[in-house]
Amino acid sequence: MGHTRGGDLMSVPQAGTRLQWMDTLRGLAILLVLIWHAPAIPALFGYEMPLWLEAVNNFFLPLRMPTLMFLSGLLLTRSMGKGLKIYYVGKFKALLWPYLLWAGLHMVLYGHGLELSSPRAWIATGYLWFLFYITCYYMVAPLVTKLPAWLPPIALIVTSIPLEDGLAKKLLYFAGFFFAGHLAMQHRNILAKLTQWPIAGYCGAVAALFGIVSAARGTELAYRGEFALFSLMGIVAAITLTEKYSAAWWVRPVAFVGRNSLIYYVAHFPIILCVLYLVEAMGLGNVWLIAIPGLILSLVICTLLSKWRQVIPVRWLFQAPDPARLVTSRSR
Repeated sequence: MGHTRGGDLMSVPQAGTRLQWMDTLRGLAILLVLIWHAPAIPALFGYEMPLWLEAVNNFFLPLRMPTLMFLSGLLLTRSMGKGLKIYYVGKFKALLWPYLLWAGLHMVLYGHGLELSSPRAWIATGYLWFLFYITCYYMVAPLVTKLPAWLPPIALIVTSIPLEDGLAKKLLYFAGFFFAGHLAMQHRNILAKLTQWPIAGYCGAVAALFGIVSAARGTELAYRGEFALFSLMGIVAAITLTEKYSAAWWVRPVAFVGRNSLIYYVAHFPIILCVLYLVEAMGLGNVWLIAIPGLILSLVICTLLSKWRQVIPVRWLFQAPDPARLVTSRSR
């Protein structure tokens, strides 16, 4: 088993191929985002958030988004291997386009406090901040990767530590995890050794203890560079567990979410928001009457959108239209 796992982790996913454990882990992280946002969105409108649920979220806070950043960095080598022109066009179509589209929808449905014509309104807009950050990292990656692979993760995380809480601090902090993923792909043999027992077990135990502290202290410890090592240890343990069980039949739905993570990420928030508006219009004011139907409906609709993701115009919600294909289609 150890030899097979090491081989999987050390392989570079080629175009058109996927690593099952990577899809599974990404799917788990996205599902944690949806489960949290289902009650957190009503809390933005004054509904009471159960304290136990907030503690559970704070337990996963050091792991959830850093894991998504790390996994994106793992794929950087493959993306840049296509050539810079294809690389940048691809990132525009698959990242910048859906960000701008759904950021505009978010500001219309939820509001932003700024006019749509204001450039600031389009920077890390609402819940889409993760997509904005990832886009920024991919834009600068061809330059950053000219440095020794070990330097950017360390420099970025350390630089984030003295900064005040805000956009710059988070941007640098998460960039550290993104380029740590790239570093791990450059040294896949080391990653394979770290994800073997008992090392992975020690990492998981330490990360779990830090998660308990985070649950008790709340967001006070969130996204702080001085604690980034605990998040990295949690990522090692999470990779180990998902890689071990990713072949099981019961994780296939989770891997499906991971393969279509962009759709679930961008579409769930406005769906839950619409449920909230509908429940309030009916005169009902209970957080669970919003959270539970909102979560179920967002899962159902996002799954259908994922099934139809290649059907036009559904495809254009998540990927920019290809002008060449449009011209060919019209001529036909």
